[in-house]
Amino acid sequence: MGYASPLILFALIVTASAILVERPHCNEDVKDYSETCDDVVIKDGSWLNGNCIKKDKSTHGTDLDLNDLVQFAADHNLHRKEFGNFLGSCSGVTLEDKHILVTQCGGDIKKIDLNEFIGNMDGTLTACL
Repeated sequence: MGYASPLILFALIVTASAILVERPHCNEDVKDYSETCDDVVIKDGSWLNGNCIKKDKSTHGTDLDLNDLVQFAADHNLHRKEFGNFLGSCSGVTLEDKHILVTQCGGDIKKIDLNEFIGNMDGTLTACL
């Protein structure tokens, strides 16, 4: 019986580490990004992009792929969900008031408040799910 090569062991450790990484809990620290981020826009179809204030008061350009965070569910509404892939059913993504995602899904306009689960953590847009 042979031993696993160092490369295989390294790959297993990296994979296990990625699985164990948790998103932040939804608390006051991970909400209301629109209060501390400016120039917030949607780019390239689903990327939330903005300049967010860091703890040291400087600003940092940051982005987050909303397609990985929002789902168009069987109840015909948008919900936060990891790997949601809402663009599989929706198109025409825009923002209202820097934090309301607006999109057309199945012929209807659907909205979700991104402030409920996206926050600014030291200059980086961060989601909790």
